[in-house]
Amino acid sequence: FGGFSRRSLMRRKCFQLVNSSFTQLFFLVFNLLSLAIIAVDLTSDQADGSMEILIYLDLACISVFAFEVAISVVAYGFWQQPTCYLRSSHYHRLDMAIGIGILVEILQERFGWDLPSNFSIRPFRILRLFKPMIALQMFAPVRAILSTLAIGAAQMMTVFMMLFFFAIVFAIFGMAVYS
Repeated sequence: FGGFSRRSLMRRKCFQLVNSSFTQLFFLVFNLLSLAIIAVDLTSDQADGSMEILIYLDLACISVFAFEVAISVVAYGFWQQPTCYLRSSHYHRLDMAIGIGILVEILQERFGWDLPSNFSIRPFRILRLFKPMIALQMFAPVRAILSTLAIGAAQMMTVFMMLFFFAIVFAIFGMAVYS
């Protein structure tokens, strides 16, 4: 990864930190806190001081998530090696996609980009719950289902693209015939 060689002290410390059971528990607790904040935020329509507390807690969870991704990228590398961060696990790719979505959402709020008013990536952060669930043995069938979905994602995308294509063709045909 860039300026960090495999013998770099910073990279070794990040590797120890990522693989430590204490930090994994710390990240798991903040992940569950983030999910609870999302659940409360999606169900409440209040505009009082409690929403401000939820916003600050959400930013704290986002900061911990960004720290987790950053030290993992430094520890494993980003893309070049087969054992790097993005190539080693589907969950790391999911984390990176969620991180990019969070960044887009923050930039949208900060700069006032014109996106639909009900546009939010927060519900997709709930997908991070699969990562700790898979670590438990009692969720072995869930692991099998998710690995099958990951394998079949390309075929499902082909089916959805064909469905989209036919919907567009029939929409154009309908507009031409009935307009």
